[in-house]
Amino acid sequence: MTTTRTQLLDHIEAAFGHGPVTSDEMREAALATGADPDVLFLLDALPDRQYSSPREIWPHLPDLPVGG
Repeated sequence: MTTTRTQLLDHIEAAFGHGPVTSDEMREAALATGADPDVLFLLDALPDRQYSSPREIWPHLPDLPVGG
């Protein structure tokens, strides 16, 4: 199964409720929602920095399809 941006967003969206987050915080949010290993792999590949919104991660995942 190919992960989509929509699926990834379902797992990390809540992490952005209180301001910028790191890739580690997005990973924690994904784990809390039962994300599959493909989602965690994508999050582990992100540069280690703070992200103000999910839109800031898309340039790092250019081949990730929008939806299914």
